[in-house]
Parts: sequence; structure tokens; C-alpha cells
Amino acid sequence: MKVVVSHSVLKHVLLDRQWAAEYHCSCFGGDSKPFWFSSGVDYRPDAVWETRGGKLWIIEVADTEDQRAVVGEFFLACMIKNAVHFTAMVNEGREWIKPYLFQAWRLLRELTSDRENGWNSLRYKPSLVVIPRQLRNDENQIKKYLNRVWK
Repeated sequence: MKVVVSHSVLKHVLLDRQWAAEYHCSCFGGDSKPFWFSSGVDYRPDAVWETRGGKLWIIEVADTEDQRAVVGEFFLACMIKNAVHFTAMVNEGREWIKPYLFQAWRLLRELTSDRENGWNSLRYKPSLVVIPRQLRNDENQIKKYLNRVWK
């Protein structure tokens, strides 16, 4: 049986305010503070880290989502004003999502490259973080790993 880091543990780690503060950020989850679009649709990312300057880093834990859902989350994140980075996190063995995510970024970048004064974040490449199974659900080990990956 595969050992994986659970969605709830990873989300809990990402919403640790003290840890986010070490990066000079505040954090919140989309469940408590969703983004609303003019169509009335809401977007609830797993975690959002906000810099002191108001820039947003959207983080999705895509442990059970297929490539369509991950690309859809990326598209939604690109519609958020002040979103400058998007990260999808997957458990080891789900790296196959990466080409879909980067193809979506290339396509959106190409389609929006001639826009003047656009506030979208398409010039920022999304990232995929693969969480090793060996971390299990140890929050401290997960933080140490992410600190290494993010630096």
C-alpha cells in the first residue's frame, strides 16, 4: 500500500501562520476567504500566502485531482488580481501532471502576450512540488522539505 502525505495534513502545514511569517507572509485558506468572480462563482484554493506588498501565492494540494482539475485551478488562480504565483502540490508518483500544467501556462501566456497593462500573472510560471512518500504525515519533516524546495 502506498504511503502518502494526506491532503488535510499538507493543508494544515500550509496554513501555519507562524511558518508563513518566516517568509514575511500571512496565510489563509479559500474555505475561510474565497475569491468571488462577477459570475457569482467562487474559487476556494487550499492555501494562499500573501506578501506584505499584497502579492498572492496560490497553493493547491492536488493529491486526488486529475490533470483537468489542476489546469482548471491554475486558470482560476490566473484570474485573481495580485496573484503572482501558483503552486500545485502532489504526492510522489503523480509527477505526470506537470506537462499539462506547463502546457496550459504556455498557451495562456501566448494568448495574452499582446495585452496592454494586463494585471494577470501569466508571465509567472507555475510550479509543481512533489511530496516524497517518506515524509508520511510528519508536519516538521514536511516543512523542512518545503523550506529546501522553496529556497
